[in-house]
Amino acid sequence: MTPPRSPRSCYWRRGWESVPLTVDTGTLDYSIVEVSSSVWKAVLQERISEGDAKKKIEALKMLASALTIFKAEDYLERGFEIALKEKITIHDAIYIALAEDKGATLFTSDRKQYDVAKRYVRTIFVG
Repeated sequence: MTPPRSPRSCYWRRGWESVPLTVDTGTLDYSIVEVSSSVWKAVLQERISEGDAKKKIEALKMLASALTIFKAEDYLERGFEIALKEKITIHDAIYIALAEDKGATLFTSDRKQYDVAKRYVRTIFVG
């Protein structure tokens, strides 16, 4: 097994459809669960059918297989430092820590995360 490449792009929740995918695109492991949870919620709210949800989950699995996936636990310490200093959630801070470690651009649709992240890494607001 070869070590993962450093991504140039780290995805964060909403707005991903407008972010270019490259061979260097990466994300945290729990982002896949977050997206799956959003699909589940859409079914419960009757915004999509269960059949459409299953198709979206299959597409998500294919997308995940094309991404470099990083373990959130590897970025907990730095994420915790950023979260405390900036008064943001550890969840948001771990994405910043990943982008910082990899010298990556962070794409986000979260305004607060964007405002903090741009002090640490190149950040693009999506949405």
